[in-house]
Amino acid sequence: MNSENDLDKARVMRWYQEIEESETGLPSQGRVRELIAAWKEQDPAMHNRLRKQGLLRQWATICLASADEESDLLIKSGWSPADAMAEASREHLMLEEPEDETEDRDVEMGPEALGQRIREAQSLI
Repeated sequence: MNSENDLDKARVMRWYQEIEESETGLPSQGRVRELIAAWKEQDPAMHNRLRKQGLLRQWATICLASADEESDLLIKSGWSPADAMAEASREHLMLEEPEDETEDRDVEMGPEALGQRIREAQSLI
């Protein structure tokens, strides 16, 4: 019997195959290993659950590919590459955020939101 937290193995394998066959292909194995190591350190329960399901490498690959795709879209919409990758990583890699970033987690910081915050700050002067 599958637990509520288990992934649908067939669906994960389809997603993995779609990434493998895409123009961009799979993320590097070095990046996959780094993400898996981070999960093992930060969330051992999730790491073990994925490992027991036989989906650890595939799920890490899917998360990285999703982050890369979102990062590319954010860059195309005007975000800096560093900000785009940071945002995409927060959204897709299931990693803990450093303590100093957690205060701004719910704040959308795209170009429009940033402009709005600047206008708000200027109105206070």
